[in-house]
Amino acid sequence: MKLLTPRLKHFDNLQALADYVAQELVNTLEDDLLKMTTSERRQYSNEERAEMRRRLHDVKVFHHYAQAVPDLLKASEDFCACIDSTGGLTTDPEGYRVPNADPDWIDLGEAYQHMKRTLRTLSAHNPSTANTHTPAFHHSPRHNP
Repeated sequence: MKLLTPRLKHFDNLQALADYVAQELVNTLEDDLLKMTTSERRQYSNEERAEMRRRLHDVKVFHHYAQAVPDLLKASEDFCACIDSTGGLTTDPEGYRVPNADPDWIDLGEAYQHMKRTLRTLSAHNPSTANTHTPAFHHSPRHNP
């Protein structure tokens, strides 16, 4: 399956964009928290400051997990390509979709189908490209299994 890669105009890749967005958000939240705990302290309650700390924590957690997305996509594509190269799926006598190479491995067939659906959904997603005639996505040879 060829994963479609978004056409970006400034950033080299999605990871660079995600890093930038997350870092900008972290910087903004840190600046806001600094103001909330110093010069503007009287304008905010302890609960509002605690909420900002929780928000900042969650953005940092998100950024950590987002860094793994390119590798997870590649691993998913590789997994699907491996199943495809051994004959894909077949239907066993009980109606389960199972790997052709190992019909006893029912949950592998289910995992394969889930990954394929997810990759298809992702590759079919085309965000709005308002005010531009440039396609939002193009095939990237880097992502071909």
